[in-house]
Amino acid sequence: MSDNQKKFQQILDINLEFAQAKDVDLLLEKILSVTRKLANADAGVIYLVDQERLRFHHYQQGMPKEQRGFAKNKIYNGTSRTIAPDPISVHVAKTGMIVNIPRVTDISDDAPYTVNADIYQDLPFPPQAIVAFPLLNDHGTVLGVVQVLNPRDEARNIMPPSEDDIPLIQLFANNAANAIERAQATRARVLGIIQILTALRDTEETVSHVNRVGAYAAEIYETWARKKGLAQDAIVSQKDLLRMAAMLHDLGKLAIPNVIRRKPGRLSTEEYDTMKEHTIKGAQLLMKYAHSEIENIAAQIALTHHERWDGSGYPGYIDPNTGKAMLGYEDEHGCARGKRAEEIPVFGRAVAIADVYDSLTNHRVFREAWKEEDVLKKLRDGAGSHFDPEMIEAFFASLDTIHAIAEHYKDHERLGFSEQQAD
Repeated sequence: MSDNQKKFQQILDINLEFAQAKDVDLLLEKILSVTRKLANADAGVIYLVDQERLRFHHYQQGMPKEQRGFAKNKIYNGTSRTIAPDPISVHVAKTGMIVNIPRVTDISDDAPYTVNADIYQDLPFPPQAIVAFPLLNDHGTVLGVVQVLNPRDEARNIMPPSEDDIPLIQLFANNAANAIERAQATRARVLGIIQILTALRDTEETVSHVNRVGAYAAEIYETWARKKGLAQDAIVSQKDLLRMAAMLHDLGKLAIPNVIRRKPGRLSTEEYDTMKEHTIKGAQLLMKYAHSEIENIAAQIALTHHERWDGSGYPGYIDPNTGKAMLGYEDEHGCARGKRAEEIPVFGRAVAIADVYDSLTNHRVFREAWKEEDVLKKLRDGAGSHFDPEMIEAFFASLDTIHAIAEHYKDHERLGFSEQQAD
């Protein structure tokens, strides 16, 4: 098999991975990682087209073959830098053409682009060669731009793609762009479910909140799963599903009366019992609207993210269809007993931590945000009683990434409502 045939087969295999992606952020991380690996490049950056402007998404650096520390180049990385679109990437976005620059110093004066040295001045290495290509979908629309710096051969000599590689780059880019389009549609569908159901209700849920909880839970799960030695392929696919499904964790609150949901101060016992029903109502709503694996997993999360490791959570062993205790799982009062320890689904355990952390670190209608140190103490103290202790360790091991996610998804947009209605 020739070198080009091997590369072609690699791209076909990668396309199958792209086709299974649900979350656009994780997909973009994968696209940039794979691009850098194929190019053996020192660094790379990926941009998305947003209303005819290029928007930075994330940046990676370091030798691809040495990426054993998986958090080093993750999309939410507190140490990562923002790379502003330079004239090269802007040119690629406008023209839809690949730009392959073997030597930056050899760019002619009449070229339609220049290299803005100021953009790269803080990098640990100067860009000597640059390859930038458009992410073109089947309709010829540019969805984004990928740019790699200093592509190299196996001997680590700088070696830009040859002319024979260009069709392969185009094939790769087209597959990636179509996958991005599908993933964007999936996220829009998940947010659309929330927006449709919130259209007639006042809610404090924000796009940023549901994105944070989904991203937190996915990071906690990945760290936990790696520590447990789960297979890499399984981790990636499960993290992808969790990232989207967790965004729907509190959908059932829309079925709770406004007077309870937005009551300042502490709820009465009766009001709290009503509020707890959001877990069952959320599962019921999601089961009703289930059209994919995402909604099915989201229903499980909605039902179980308030269970506690010691069995004192809620709603316990409830049949979501009837709202009654499952036969054989009643306590001495005939109520459903709580699920405990590993009886609680893994995703429910991860979202439990993500939801508490985000709820306490952000302002709510009934209270002010807590100090970070107090939130972390509550989580640590809750290990083994409220929370899965191994999941809590995974949370703390992921804390830098958690902080980066919080920065990435600051509150700014309320689901279905105007800016002045936000918290």
